[in-house]
Amino acid sequence: MKKVSITLLLVMLAVTFVSGCARSTPETSLERNFRITQSWKLDNRMFVDDWDDFWMIDKNSQLSPFHQRLGY
Repeated sequence: MKKVSITLLLVMLAVTFVSGCARSTPETSLERNFRITQSWKLDNRMFVDDWDDFWMIDKNSQLSPFHQRLGY
């Protein structure tokens, strides 16, 4: 019984490794390029937000009665 279960386990593992983890729906090159471009744009936006948070660059606070004018 033990040999049969080990054999079945090895067969199941072999089938898993042979079939792989390929995508079920293939993409065209235009779809792939669009997906990659969108992810880069999103990453760049998040980086800019993180950079502003790091340097504590933010919009003016609305709590003060005195308005700060930046760049004017």
